[in-house]
Amino acid sequence: MVGSDDGSTAAQHLTIPFPFFDKLYPKLWINVNGAISFFTTIADFTPTCAPVAQAYSMISPFWADIDTRRPIYGDSVYFGESLAAEDLKQAEAEVLMAFPNLYGIKLKSVFIVTWFNVTFYDAVNHPGEKRNTFQTAIATDGIHSFTIFYYNKITWTTGDQSNGTHGLGGKPAQAGFDAGDGKNRLMLDGSCTNEILTIQSRSNVNSPGKWIFRVDSVDIETAGCTTNFVPGDFLKISPSFVTILGQVAIEVSGPCFKVVNTTVINCRIYDPAQPPFITVKGKIVGSQDSVKVICGIPYLFSVGRMKLELI
Repeated sequence: MVGSDDGSTAAQHLTIPFPFFDKLYPKLWINVNGAISFFTTIADFTPTCAPVAQAYSMISPFWADIDTRRPIYGDSVYFGESLAAEDLKQAEAEVLMAFPNLYGIKLKSVFIVTWFNVTFYDAVNHPGEKRNTFQTAIATDGIHSFTIFYYNKITWTTGDQSNGTHGLGGKPAQAGFDAGDGKNRLMLDGSCTNEILTIQSRSNVNSPGKWIFRVDSVDIETAGCTTNFVPGDFLKISPSFVTILGQVAIEVSGPCFKVVNTTVINCRIYDPAQPPFITVKGKIVGSQDSVKVICGIPYLFSVGRMKLELI
């Protein structure tokens, strides 16, 4: 990306649309201020810690006021989609480290963005100030999707126009992702505080500086039952869509319930082209008091929304 203050790339069209919380995005934008967005460019340089609007649906490894107008230290933003086998294998290894239950997953695309040696606004007046290097990779097989954050060097948190002084204080950077629906969002611990400076030494996968999340699901957390069930709520299904070829295991969860004297459960799929329904055996996992069900989806004959029942 050419040196910029608050700039963005043109729309980057993806070979494989990226599933991001129940929506498929065929393109994205890379914003110099530390975020990948799915609806449009984002020029805002001071991060918000509140939920964002739908137009700001984003994955933000380090949303802050980045300034690359004086690339005298090699600072730049590099990006690109890769379908290369070696890159996909590396992404699969990372995903399986975090989600071993997805053994056998075959990723089809990984889009990598690297913010290399970047400094904060105003680089024109202090080009020799602190530098940050971080990267995000978003990967998908067309159904499941993941974001991986890598933090190599974090030495500043805040730009001058966000009330920072020498890169610190003021309104510090935010890291995480937000679907823009007011519900599916996550901020990494330390976001919008000075603790974001320690993100390179922390992790959610026991590897300092590395953070891995699954972002296709209707629920950010691993699918399981919930004791916070409200009457009228529905079962949650992850992933929420599959191709017509099926052959995908989906998790069904929702209110906690007990399984009494049975280890057998069936999944009934109402495919309009195969009346009255298709029945497949489900798998019960978890403890007796807290279970979820895994259903293997067969080949389907229709396209569109279908009803699924557990019997």
